[in-house]
Amino acid sequence: MPLEEKISEIIEGAKRFNHRRIFVVYGSRKPEVASMIIKQGSYSKVLYASHSLEIEETGVEHYERFKKSYGREFDAIIFPETEKVLGTTYDAIVLDLTKQLVPNDIGILVEVVSGGGAIVFISPRPEEWPEIRTFFQKKLVVHPYKLDDIKPRFLKRFVRKLKEHSGICFVDSDKSSLSYRKPKEKETKVSEIVLPSDFKFDEKLYRLCKTQEQVEVVKQFEEFVKPDKKTVYVLTANRGRGKSAAIGIALAGVINKSKKKKRIVVTAPQFSNVKTLFDFLLSSLDLLGIKYKLEKYGDIISGVYSKRFSVEFWEVNKATERKADLLVVDEAAGIPVPILFKLLKVAKVVVYSSTIHGYEGAGRGFSVRFLKNLKEIKTIRILQQTMQTPIRYAPNDPVEKWLYDTLLLDAEPPSLTHSDKTKAKKHEVRYIKPNLDRWFGKEEKKLRDFFGIYVLAHYKNRPNDLALIGEAPHHHVRSLELRNGKVVCALQFAEEGSFTSSMIQELLEGKEPQGNIIPDRLVKHYRIGAFARLKGIRIVRIATHPSLFGHGLGSLMLKKLETEFKATKDWIGASFGASYELLKFWFKNGYQVVHVTPDRNPVSGEYSCIVIKPFNEKTSELIEVMKEEFRLRFLNSLADTYRDMEPEIAQLMLKEPLKRNFEFKLTKAQQERLKMYLRGPVDYEACDDVIREVVKAYFMSSKPKQLTDLQERILVAKVLQGKKWEDVAKELNVGPKFCVIEVREIMRKLLEDWYDSN
Repeated sequence: MPLEEKISEIIEGAKRFNHRRIFVVYGSRKPEVASMIIKQGSYSKVLYASHSLEIEETGVEHYERFKKSYGREFDAIIFPETEKVLGTTYDAIVLDLTKQLVPNDIGILVEVVSGGGAIVFISPRPEEWPEIRTFFQKKLVVHPYKLDDIKPRFLKRFVRKLKEHSGICFVDSDKSSLSYRKPKEKETKVSEIVLPSDFKFDEKLYRLCKTQEQVEVVKQFEEFVKPDKKTVYVLTANRGRGKSAAIGIALAGVINKSKKKKRIVVTAPQFSNVKTLFDFLLSSLDLLGIKYKLEKYGDIISGVYSKRFSVEFWEVNKATERKADLLVVDEAAGIPVPILFKLLKVAKVVVYSSTIHGYEGAGRGFSVRFLKNLKEIKTIRILQQTMQTPIRYAPNDPVEKWLYDTLLLDAEPPSLTHSDKTKAKKHEVRYIKPNLDRWFGKEEKKLRDFFGIYVLAHYKNRPNDLALIGEAPHHHVRSLELRNGKVVCALQFAEEGSFTSSMIQELLEGKEPQGNIIPDRLVKHYRIGAFARLKGIRIVRIATHPSLFGHGLGSLMLKKLETEFKATKDWIGASFGASYELLKFWFKNGYQVVHVTPDRNPVSGEYSCIVIKPFNEKTSELIEVMKEEFRLRFLNSLADTYRDMEPEIAQLMLKEPLKRNFEFKLTKAQQERLKMYLRGPVDYEACDDVIREVVKAYFMSSKPKQLTDLQERILVAKVLQGKKWEDVAKELNVGPKFCVIEVREIMRKLLEDWYDSN
C-alpha cells in the first residue's frame, strides 16, 4: 500500500474515534511529507511552529519547503510565542523539532489540537536525535561546564516514549515507509446534552456548552446572582475540559440576570490564563445582545465594562485589595495557599478554578492542602465540582496518554502506609544520591515519586523542570528514602560561582550570567567581586511528602546535604518568596538573609529573598560584610520601599545579631529630648527622629536581642515603617493606646540595657 494511503487510513481511524495521532517524520524530505500528511487529513485550520521562520538556516529552509509544498493558508509561530496559542484550537499542527525541543512548548502545542487531528513532528532520525544538541540544551550549559557535559536523559526518554505508546507513527521520508502502533480504541457515542428543567439563565447560554459537565457549571452559577451566604465554589479538572469556557459563559448569565450593577473580579497567575474565559464571556454577551466596552493589555482583554457590570482582571497581589460581588481565581493551583485565603475576603462568592493535571502543574497540591484547610472554616458554604470529559477530543485519547506520561503531568508522590509514616517520623530514612540515568530509564517509578512530591508540595511545575533535572550539568537532585525505596523528601540544587576574573568584571558591569542567581544578585548589589569566585550551591527546591510535614525531614535533608559539600564548597544558599513559615525554616537551619527584592512577586505577593550559609571562615567574613550592608539598607528602606512589608516578616529578617556593633551617637540636644520623652512631657511625634536612631542601633547590634517578638514588631511597624498608631494596632491585633505606651516602655528598656542612660 502506498505511503499516502497508509497515512489516510491512520487519519481516518483518528477521525472515527475523535482522537488524535502523532506523526514523527524524518529524512531528507520531511517538510514535504509533513505537508502531505496535512493534505491527506483535509485539515482546514493548521499551525506551523518552529524555532526560526526568518533567521536560522535549517528552520527557514524547512518552513519555506513546507509552505511551498502545502500551497495553502496556515498560521505560523516561533516557539518563544507558544503561550499565545493557549486556549485556541487547531485541526493539525506541524512542529519543527530538528534543532529545538522545549518541553514547555510540547506541553502547550500538542493540547491545542482537536479530536481527529494530527500532530506532526519534523525531527531528526530517532537513533540520531539524542546525539543532537538543541538550542534549549545549549542554554543549560553554565560555567565551568561544556556542551559535552549535557546528559540527554530527557531527550532519550522522549524518543523512547514515542516508541512505547500507541497512536504514534514514525515516517521515513527517504524510504517512504512507516511504522505504527495501532491503539485499541472503542467508538464512544456522543452523549446528548440535556438542559436542566428549571434553568434560570437564558437557554442560549446552555446551548453553547459542549459537555454535560459544562452545563452543570453554568447551572451552578445561577445561585451566585443573589447568594444568601458566603460561598466558595471549587472547580477542578484536567487540562482541556472546558472549565474556563464554562465560567466565561456562566458569568454572562450572572450579568444578564442581575438587577443591580455587578462587579466581578478575575485573577490568575498570568494574563494568558484567562484568555479563554474572556473569549467565552464576550461571545456569550454578544449572543445575549448585551453592549460593553473593552479594556486591553496589549492583545489580551483585561476588562469588560458597561453601566450594568464590570469584569476586571487584576494581578493576584492587587486582587487581594479589591472588593467585588464575585471573584474568579483561575489556575488557582499556581497561587500560594496563604494568598488563596487572602482572596477569600474579596467577595461574597469566590470561585477557585484549577487544573489538576497538565501543563500548569501543581493542581493536586491545591486540592489536598488548600481544600483541607478551607473545610475547617465553618462559616463558609463550600461547593465542589470536578470536570472529566475532554472538550477537544474523546476520552482515552492515546496522544493525551503519551503526553501525560512523557512530561509527568500526572505525577503523584508514593502512597505511604501507617508503618511508612511511623518510620519516616523517626527519621529511619536513607540519604540518596540518585542515579539519574536509571531514573530516566528503568527506574522511572522513582522519578515519578520524586516529581510527584513537588506537585503535592505546591510547587509550580512545568515540563522544563523535568528536563532541567535530567540534562542540566549543574543541576543535581538528592532524596530521603525509606528502606523500601519510597521517596519522602525531594531536593534539587544547582552549582553556582567559580567565576573567572573576566567573568567577574562583566558581572560588575551589568552582564547577566546564565544561571548563577546568588552570585549575580550579591555581586551586583554589594560590589564584592571576590564572592563570585567562590564555589557554592543554590537549593532550587526542597519538599517533604505532604503527609509528613512538621517532622524535621526537610531540616534533616539540609543537614545531610551540607555534610556532603562542606569540604568542597564555600557556601550554600537559596532564593524564595519570603513567607513567615519559610523564613523560620531557613533561619532555624542557620541560614542568613542577605538580599530582598524591592518589589513583590505579582503572583505570590511575596518579596523574594536570598539566604546563605558559609562553609568556611573566608566566606563567613564576606557574608558578614554583605549582611551588615543589607541590614543597614533594609532598616533605612522600611519607611519607603518596604513600607507595606508585614511587620512579622521584617522583624524576622532583623532578628539575628550582627558580629559587630553599629556606631551609635546622639547629640546632646537629642539626648535631652529623649529624656524628656521618657519622663512624659514630650510626645512620640516630637522625638521620632531620635527614637528611630536608637531602634536602628538596636537592630544593628551584636548583643543578644532583649525584646519580645511583639515589641520588635511594634518598633518595625511604627518607628521604622512610620505607620499610623491605628494601622500598627490593627496589623498586630492590639489596641492603639497599648502601642503608644509600649513604645515608651521599650525605649526606656533599651536605654537602660543598651546605652546606660536614663
